[in-house]
Amino acid sequence: MQIITSQENLFNYSKNAFSTSSQHSGLEGGRNQEWKHIIEKIGHTQEHNNPQPIGETMGELAYELKKTFDRNNPIVIDPTRYESLPELFIAVADHAKRWQRLSTGKQSTIDHRMRCARRMTKHPVFPIDFSHLDYGQFIAYMQYREDHEHAAHFALKNDLQTIQMLLHAYGIDYRT
Repeated sequence: MQIITSQENLFNYSKNAFSTSSQHSGLEGGRNQEWKHIIEKIGHTQEHNNPQPIGETMGELAYELKKTFDRNNPIVIDPTRYESLPELFIAVADHAKRWQRLSTGKQSTIDHRMRCARRMTKHPVFPIDFSHLDYGQFIAYMQYREDHEHAAHFALKNDLQTIQMLLHAYGIDYRT
């Protein structure tokens, strides 16, 4: 093991030391300007005869970006646009995460509500049709669960919160 005794040795033994010597690296300028030859070998720059103003181009890009974002992240979900329930549930789960902020660090709340929604669609007596949701089928479902199945308070509350999440995604104000 060698002991480093001066600043010069410390610099020379470091891993990221850059040489300060004047050895030829091929990129220095000066009278010969050798960097120009390297650029000519790599490629040429192109000049545009009719460049578009930057503001118009940026405006078009911003418009396209907003259109793409709105298409991929709708604020209101139209349930008739989706061909199957799994597609609809994926869209509702994304809406709940982005716009309703139900999942702060955990996905468990959204997953639980989606499980409740799938269970509600498979109910033997009053299945809920989330593609064509209406108030009457939900009331009949809740009354049957309470009166005949004797569902617990928290089970009914979970079903209610699931419906509220879906109504919010559909753009329906459930509080009125």
